[in-house]
Amino acid sequence: MQSVSTILRRRARIAIVLFALFSTAGVWAAARSSEDIFKKWLTWQHLFGDDRLDAGRNVDAELSLKLWTALPVELRPQLGFIGLPTGRQPTEADFNASAAELKAVYREIDSDMGAFVARLQRTGFSTEALNQREESGQRTATSEDYRMLLDALLSREESKDTDRALLAAANRMYEYAFSESGFPRFRQNLDQARYRSIARLFWSNIWYHLSGTGWRYWHEDALNALRTETDAGKEVVYIAGGTDIYHLIRRGVYRIRNIDPIFPSQTKYYSEGWEFLIKGAGPDGGLGDEIAFSSGALRLKLKRTGYVENGSFQTPTLSNQASVTIPISTTTWKIYDAENKEIGYYILERRFATQEDFTIGANRALLISFNELAYVADPGPRGWGIDPSKFARNFVVHVKQLRKPVSRAMILNMRAAEESDFSFIRLGTSID
Repeated sequence: MQSVSTILRRRARIAIVLFALFSTAGVWAAARSSEDIFKKWLTWQHLFGDDRLDAGRNVDAELSLKLWTALPVELRPQLGFIGLPTGRQPTEADFNASAAELKAVYREIDSDMGAFVARLQRTGFSTEALNQREESGQRTATSEDYRMLLDALLSREESKDTDRALLAAANRMYEYAFSESGFPRFRQNLDQARYRSIARLFWSNIWYHLSGTGWRYWHEDALNALRTETDAGKEVVYIAGGTDIYHLIRRGVYRIRNIDPIFPSQTKYYSEGWEFLIKGAGPDGGLGDEIAFSSGALRLKLKRTGYVENGSFQTPTLSNQASVTIPISTTTWKIYDAENKEIGYYILERRFATQEDFTIGANRALLISFNELAYVADPGPRGWGIDPSKFARNFVVHVKQLRKPVSRAMILNMRAAEESDFSFIRLGTSID
């Protein structure tokens, strides 16, 4: 039988251990502000609604002259689509006549992309000879020219207004090129050499305004749709979302699961607090850490309530020419309102996405950025190894930069385009 003194000593040791554990948690826990963790998103990210592309500027002879003089000389032979002669210097009468064609062009880009493509085909925008020159030339220069063309057509007085218009145009180009109804007609621009310059016009602007610079944009319609999904009780599964949750939370999306390996070579695509979001200081991974949202009328708090590791994975050689071993981890943050009531959660799973992650259901809505969508669709060695043909027939995914969700059929059309004979720039970039 144990003596009273032995029992007391054991209780004392247990008390000391418990005190040390609780003291350590208190020492290591940190409180940060959302402005500190997500500062980059406050300054870099823009939220854009849709835009009317057939309104907002004077369409007259002066605009036609401005386009003629502003665009590279190399593009002048292709300006028949706005009613300008392609074999000589336009006259004042030509610029006056061009105004009516320009008005039609704006209407078509806004609401009838099929008519716009037909116009480009009909007016000699693309020829076999031009295709040969572009195929043997610099792809970057060609892409820049076609981006400059759309920019000249849609530019506004304020740069943010121009960005909004270009995002709207890229949305319409994507919808037409890869929709179930549009893709069969658009595919002739991929398959026939005489029309491939039209495909390059689309590719250049879809890539740049949805991936190249548009990777940081949010479409208001996507945010609103995600709010509707979460209000219906669904969890938003953000595949390869990095640290891009600031505007989701501000919009009222409070059930978020993020799946991303978070490569340390990609810090330019993360906000400043990316490491803190994954793991805090101390042996428990930062349990008790808090992030306060207190800008404007929003009063929320994220509190880290879980951090577990389950093995590790080895990255391929990254863009910084290094390969690293990364823990497979799950970090859980609970979300509390101003009255300290739990209203949701943010779970970060640090790992690669799998085929199963693209399963839809009554309790989950999928979200992805366009850049990453391009790699889901890519059937080549640089793709993710995901097979969209195995997605459910009613599959849809919300895309950060798009005004409408993307269907299984559209992703399969993207894959078919990648497998076609058309070869130009990729629709996605910088994955590692």
